[in-house]
Amino acid sequence: MHALVERFGSDVDPSARKCVKVKGSSSRLPADVVVALEYRVYTRYVSTVDQEYVSGIKFKDLATNGWIINFPKLHKNNGSRKNSVVRTSGNYKPTIRMFKNARTRLVDAGVMSSDTAPSYFVECLLYNVSDKCFLGTFQQRYQQIVKTLSENLLSGVLAQNFTCQNEQSLLFGLESTQWNVDDAVTLVKRLQDLWKHF
Repeated sequence: MHALVERFGSDVDPSARKCVKVKGSSSRLPADVVVALEYRVYTRYVSTVDQEYVSGIKFKDLATNGWIINFPKLHKNNGSRKNSVVRTSGNYKPTIRMFKNARTRLVDAGVMSSDTAPSYFVECLLYNVSDKCFLGTFQQRYQQIVKTLSENLLSGVLAQNFTCQNEQSLLFGLESTQWNVDDAVTLVKRLQDLWKHF
């Protein structure tokens, strides 16, 4: 933080919850800087030269003063693999965008609060949907995914095993970095209503 203030002076805004914002200028774009430590989940540790681990980051949530652990490289790599021609014919990322747009429409219409379905959780939710649901037209994908999510979330059985896209953390739970099933069910019901009244 001190290095940022020393370099950018009053353009540094530390008031955000999870990052330090650096205002843009005529010579640079604005930036969100996450001040983080490396975080490792060891799968094997014999010695400093004989070890295996999954690498992530750990940073402070400035609102709660709690720690957040995330795996951004894994998140990105897993999303790229799911988006591959072999798995989803390159339809995963465009489908995520479609559902995020639908979520924004629901929030803008006042049908749902933005806190009910944060963008990150929407992406992680769809990551858990079978690859075959991402095939076909946009309309077919929308219907297949909403139907699958409705069946899984209402049964509750499969939802308890849903992971974040990084595959290191469970999507649903009681931690501040997890989502709750009730909010996911609300999102899916609103998505069903949106389709019916479109």
